[in-house]
Amino acid sequence: MHVGASRCPVRLACRNLPASVGVNSGMITRRSLLAALAAPIVAPITRAVADDEGPGKKPAVFANLFPEPTGTNGYEDIIRAGELVDTIEDEYHRRVNGKVPLAKRREYLAHPASREAASLLRRGIAKPITVAEQDPFAEDMYAPFALLRALARLLSDEIYVSLADGRTDVAVRVASEGLTLSHPFKSVSVISSLVARAMDAIVLAPLVRQRDGWSVRDCRFLIRLSERWLAVPDPATVALTVERATLLRMLGRWREKPDDWADLLVKQHTPYTEGESETEGESETPELRRARDFARSLRTDGILRERLLREMADAIRSHFDRAEGLLRDPTGRMILTPATNNGDHYMLPFLRQTFLSEARATVQRSIEGRVSLQLLAVHAGIRAFRWENDRLPKSLDQLQLAANLVTDPFTGKLLVYEPESDTNGYDLASAGAFYPGKDGKPDARERITLPWTLPK
Repeated sequence: MHVGASRCPVRLACRNLPASVGVNSGMITRRSLLAALAAPIVAPITRAVADDEGPGKKPAVFANLFPEPTGTNGYEDIIRAGELVDTIEDEYHRRVNGKVPLAKRREYLAHPASREAASLLRRGIAKPITVAEQDPFAEDMYAPFALLRALARLLSDEIYVSLADGRTDVAVRVASEGLTLSHPFKSVSVISSLVARAMDAIVLAPLVRQRDGWSVRDCRFLIRLSERWLAVPDPATVALTVERATLLRMLGRWREKPDDWADLLVKQHTPYTEGESETEGESETPELRRARDFARSLRTDGILRERLLREMADAIRSHFDRAEGLLRDPTGRMILTPATNNGDHYMLPFLRQTFLSEARATVQRSIEGRVSLQLLAVHAGIRAFRWENDRLPKSLDQLQLAANLVTDPFTGKLLVYEPESDTNGYDLASAGAFYPGKDGKPDARERITLPWTLPK
């Protein structure tokens, strides 16, 4: 497993991030990608395509992932499907006034490549899916995620068009397939679980926006669907276990090859512009200067290096212990950074910041993904209640849903439900994680809705 590489294929990864993230193409690393994927998903459900971005030659992701395909791994069919739509998506997803017209979505779905991709995708999710262990800093791990998001957008378009045609039962079934597609990737790694959560958001957004069209049967199906997925053990726990073990093994390799550690430290803080060499496009930031200084020490000072390897091992264990604790009980402050230990080397906080993801990416977004399933079920319960009673429920208790559907994991209380007195409108949300304030700002929460909307 190659340790020294740190950057993703920049074009492919960056252009598929939420537009709200504000990540500049060509400046992505694991650190910035984690920050981008952990950002709230408020962008349109289809990706933005720049006016000057044409259909270029795409990386051969399948050949890199599967040099000897078996035909029995559903992941093979899924990646083939992603490569098919990735070659044509740009042409059909150009926006008009910020939206993709219905006619363009129909054309996209009718394209032979889209039709074949949809068939391959469904064949893939019907098989066992095996995803190889990933080096969290390897450059080749990001390209498949872009293809997965492209497939989520394909399903999103299927849902949108089905709803436009009044086929809500088809839209609901496709949404179920989208959740099946994303699930195996939620336990692979922290980044993979963030990508999978983004896929769920892409798939569910058009369905929930048109919830007034759900039938009673649709509502009951969606409640059962949410219950089924919430009954599955949280895959985020597996992702944390895998990531902990991977990082600890990397420490062992860095002990044998300290240059790999030093190189990776510098690369994680080195921005460069797409199309330029690393040296031509480098921007001499304070973080980069600090990384270079520390890297020199890691290369030359064996005693210091051993001390930092021990302290990093302790930091990794305590980091994931705290993360797993927050997954079990997310009612506390959403923070993983430990209190300052005067006995630690002064370089340790910088190394921890570089190689360990913060709470929003590691824990909070995974919990929010499960909250989204709760919100889906409660939206369905409210719509079914309206059909039965021709009015909104006064409280969530009237829905008679299971406690795990209506209880906010961040507060241990009922989800926030605020019906409007004179309309059929209502607000439904989780209170959100309890985030510690900083820079003089007080502690705060940020409500979670489905689909996610900017706070009022």
